[in-house]
Amino acid sequence: MPSPNQAAIAALTAAQKSHVEAYLIEYSVDPASADRLWTFFLNPSVLSFSGETKYTASDTYAARVQDQQFGNSTGLTLEIANLYLDSYCMGKSLRPLLEGINELRKADLKNSKFNPPILSFVFGARRFSPCVITRVKWDEAAWLGGEPARAQLSITLMEVPVPGERGVAAIPPEPEAPTDGSPPQELTERQRQDGSTKAKEWLNANVGSLETSLQSIVRTNRYRLSTDAKTGDVTIFDLEGKSLGTVGRWDGATLTTENINALKKQ
Repeated sequence: MPSPNQAAIAALTAAQKSHVEAYLIEYSVDPASADRLWTFFLNPSVLSFSGETKYTASDTYAARVQDQQFGNSTGLTLEIANLYLDSYCMGKSLRPLLEGINELRKADLKNSKFNPPILSFVFGARRFSPCVITRVKWDEAAWLGGEPARAQLSITLMEVPVPGERGVAAIPPEPEAPTDGSPPQELTERQRQDGSTKAKEWLNANVGSLETSLQSIVRTNRYRLSTDAKTGDVTIFDLEGKSLGTVGRWDGATLTTENINALKKQ
């Protein structure tokens, strides 16, 4: 086994070996003041955390590695799998535990609670919160008079925003649209890429109506597109950079091609 990096060890927080209990409570600032909603039969043996950062690939001319547009970073997901529950020798039913965890993923309509409860997973001094249960799965393996007495349970928790602190996107005043059909404001890089994508879709859908010289270029994908940030005009170029005409005008939401006839057969 390789020797640990002493500098990394020095940066760690001190922790003591002690027995702690794992349980779920309704989300609150102080876990000591909240009643336990569900207590683990045995503490988890493994906690599996995962999170994603989402990107959208954009078409880039002649690039071996595509550009990636950042979308968002998700919250963490905690999977607590293979929880072993066994009350057979105790003569006890596990049904209250199984049904209890299953109820925490549901809304309580009878009490006018239209969403499942927001929870905190507490494990000693550590908390995973606020979170909600997104998945519960169990396999029963032994019974006492039909009552489950041995089971293996898995729970998945998903991190959610703190209640009352969810961001609301401000809606800016809508600018007056220019009379020439150009965008109301300069297009962003993402909007320009979207304009080129829409123009490419239009070309593929209308390739039969294009000039003969353009049909083979479009069918063999031997061209590139560029959207002007100020005017929204989407221009098609050959691979040598020569302009072949304007496909349409993109305002950030709609591609207008009705008045663009330069590419079509006369």
